[in-house]
Amino acid sequence: MTTSAQRDVALARLAATQHGLLSRTQIRQHGGDSGHVTRRLRSGLYEPVAEHVIAVAGSQPTWRRSVMAAVLSSGARAAASHETAAVLHGLLSRKPELVDVTSPRPARRDRPWRAHRSRDLIDRYVTTVDGIPCTTPARTVVDVAGQMPWLTERVADTAVRLGLMEHADLALVVDEVARKGRPGITACRQLLAARLEWSDRNESELEDAFLRLVVTAGLPLPTAQVVICDSSGVVCRVDFAYEDRMIAIWLDGYRFHSDQAMFQRDRLVQNKVVALGWQPLRFTWWDVDLRPEALVVGLRRALFDLAA
Repeated sequence: MTTSAQRDVALARLAATQHGLLSRTQIRQHGGDSGHVTRRLRSGLYEPVAEHVIAVAGSQPTWRRSVMAAVLSSGARAAASHETAAVLHGLLSRKPELVDVTSPRPARRDRPWRAHRSRDLIDRYVTTVDGIPCTTPARTVVDVAGQMPWLTERVADTAVRLGLMEHADLALVVDEVARKGRPGITACRQLLAARLEWSDRNESELEDAFLRLVVTAGLPLPTAQVVICDSSGVVCRVDFAYEDRMIAIWLDGYRFHSDQAMFQRDRLVQNKVVALGWQPLRFTWWDVDLRPEALVVGLRRALFDLAA
């Protein structure tokens, strides 16, 4: 059975790794009840610093302690994010006026920090810096781009220069979290198109790279430049198609598919093709350069009706 003295030692050691802080949940996990906390608050051994968070007497009230307090108070799986995470990673030098914390839980607006809710804050987007859970460099760049797009280039290039990530890491996060209307995605994609030189590569290069993947994977070669028609005439011309399986393949280069008008036109055409019974597949430089294995798997599934 753990004695009170042993519990205090264990909690003190834990607090030493968390800038002198403990959450009430952690105290309970070590066998301390509300009476334990109350007695130590009265004696001055503990002092409250945030909701459900206490500080061990003698810990210094630093900026990093305030970040740790915000994260601990925000519950399980919370992490410092946005500008705050950028400062922790060394991507920005000026500390924000308010600490940023992202959590999968609904964000309360009465907190003395900026609380963000994110349903896609998965474990691989969270790391630890100086004992503080925070978003990874690539995820941090996406979040900063959503809040302050003019800083996207600076924080991304700094992260690459410091060896904290590669542009490919950022591209994978963008691909995973992108959704219509999500702030920051456009700024990140524009940066990546330039840094990975996708914006300077033409459609023919993309088609050649795609065909190399198909050949290397041992898949049947598709027919190039297939025209799809309906009763009214030509609907569109697709880059490749497996006509016997009615699989239509578009290869979207950034230069010709990045503006809003073209984006909308592509979707209207695709809907018409689907209505005619074709299965549409769209691939980009993202897929060919960074996710070739996933591209091949998706193509093989479509060709041979394999379950996902």
